[in-house]
Amino acid sequence: MTDAQTGSLEAALARTELMLEARPDLAELQAREILNAVPGHPAALLLMARAQRYQGQASAALAALEPLARSQPKWALAHLELGLARVEAGDSRGGERALSQAVTLKPDLSAAWGVLAQQRRML
Repeated sequence: MTDAQTGSLEAALARTELMLEARPDLAELQAREILNAVPGHPAALLLMARAQRYQGQASAALAALEPLARSQPKWALAHLELGLARVEAGDSRGGERALSQAVTLKPDLSAAWGVLAQQRRML
């Protein structure tokens, strides 16, 4: 990949992340376009799964996040998203495990701590 291609990829990922909150449907489409150009790109997979989760498609998000977390065992954000998707899919125990892994890898991940505490209270 050339420097120009790397720069274009980084710009596309940044644009995708920016549109995630307001237009998760468009963010998902953009992430899919990135994945068409660079199959299996971890950051694009994560963004696509986040967009799916934001649209209430926890099952679709899990289909991307399960293999992503396995292939990136030390990436806290992958485990955070996996945990959030599992919780949204109704798997409190699985969510708690993934969120625990996320904070083990990155203790200052405040987004994970709040949901993790909630899941532990429920369990």
